[in-house]
Amino acid sequence: MRNKTQQRFTTPQGTAVWPHLNTPDRKFIGEGDPGVFKTDLRVPQEDCRELLEQMESVRDQWCEQEGYTNKAPLPWKDELGPDGAPTGNVLIRFKQKESIRVGSDIVPMRIRLVDAAKNPVDATIGGGSTIRIAFNARGWNATSGYGITLHPTAVQVINLVEASGGANDLGDFDVEEGGFVASDEEGGDGDF
Repeated sequence: MRNKTQQRFTTPQGTAVWPHLNTPDRKFIGEGDPGVFKTDLRVPQEDCRELLEQMESVRDQWCEQEGYTNKAPLPWKDELGPDGAPTGNVLIRFKQKESIRVGSDIVPMRIRLVDAAKNPVDATIGGGSTIRIAFNARGWNATSGYGITLHPTAVQVINLVEASGGANDLGDFDVEEGGFVASDEEGGDGDF
């Protein structure tokens, strides 16, 4: 696979879906492979139509320049509701490896996170946050065809929904009398 020219774009406001923007997702990677910063962005179709047309045009121009006819799927799709009907939104996929190889060097990548006033942010961005994404559309070619990948470089958080989960998120549990209680030997203290 060979990278092509890239162009910079910025999205309209949208909703983050399954974001991994603070730390890379390493769930489905091979041993020694870099994790991936990623998110889908849910945007109303009417708000992103022009942007999607521009990116598709860029992809088509790159294909024409290189003489490629086999076009890979674009990194967005119509969002479908539970009934399988389109919701009127588009899900745009963004991803960036946490490190890339440049010659013989491994270069760490990062995504700048800023608030609505463009101040740096270190809060963990959760699903449902309203964000805008600055990104590079980078063309590539492979046996599957010629396409583009959208690499986020910066994210502006308009409305933050902090990610929950992990050891400190205990949900809305009540104490269940007579149920399993971890003993000290198992590493738990039985208290929430």
